[in-house]
Amino acid sequence: MEIDKLYQTLKNIEKPVDNSYNVVKIENSYYGISKEGYITFISETDNEHIRPTSQRTKHLFLETNMKCSLKTDEVIYEGIYNVLVCFESNYESIISFIQLTNVYSKSRKSTLINIKTFFETLKNLFSNKKQLPLLELQGLFGELYFMYYIQNDKFDISDFWQSKEKMKFDFSITEYNKIEIKTTTGDSRVHKFRHEQLVSDIYDTWIVSIMLRKDDQGLSLYELSENVKKNNPLKFNLHIRITNLLNNYTKTELEQIKFNENYIKSNMGFYRTLDIPRFQEKQPKGVYNTEYDADLSNVKKNNKTQINEWICKSLKLNQ
Repeated sequence: MEIDKLYQTLKNIEKPVDNSYNVVKIENSYYGISKEGYITFISETDNEHIRPTSQRTKHLFLETNMKCSLKTDEVIYEGIYNVLVCFESNYESIISFIQLTNVYSKSRKSTLINIKTFFETLKNLFSNKKQLPLLELQGLFGELYFMYYIQNDKFDISDFWQSKEKMKFDFSITEYNKIEIKTTTGDSRVHKFRHEQLVSDIYDTWIVSIMLRKDDQGLSLYELSENVKKNNPLKFNLHIRITNLLNNYTKTELEQIKFNENYIKSNMGFYRTLDIPRFQEKQPKGVYNTEYDADLSNVKKNNKTQINEWICKSLKLNQ
């Protein structure tokens, strides 16, 4: 069931009059409404013999190994379950809760993440109120777009996306093979680089330059992020990362960040670091985090086939 459709279904479920839960079954889990009217995710316990526990925050409530009665239109289920309640009331937070519990439910056997660890992840996510500056949202758009763009060529690099903000490279395919995404809304292909991104005896690096043009009819950051998640339905860590970065924006705010996709495709450039203007020397001892602008307008461009071949070889090295 689509997330929005599930959300609408849950809105129309009546609140139970007792301590049971009125639910809909989604694959191997349940979504329902508590007697207080909160949206609830319910999953079967991994071990019925462990003592029940509970944890509460401002945003969430978790009960583990609880004896519950679950009611659908046709069946009543009695058993031992884990019950996760979302106290959030705004649309974006509820959708995030449903999306992430859905991914968790589908992937928990392969990821081996237990419900308490998942609860801690959600707790940290909902307590994070940070918003990225507009320039960083633009950079995020570029990273997500390249991930989405290259996946259409059957190359999945989502597992190699930086695990936190402001790491040295955006994608680390191997210990040595890196991809750095640069974006600009300007008319010239000028990007800011860290010196160590361009001068290194260690890394084999590609620079992907993405030129962006604002367009009211373009691809929005909201649509792009949803497309990436839909293309990777079982990648729990990817969903958590995207949600953590965008959770404090409304859908409307993210839909207002739009860029012309045809312009992006026509003006995407692929470069090797050896061809980019830079200081030739390594950073002197005691000097750190040197940054400067480099103009790629007259730098030798490589084609999409070349970077695809490099990605293919890099992925094989990672196997």
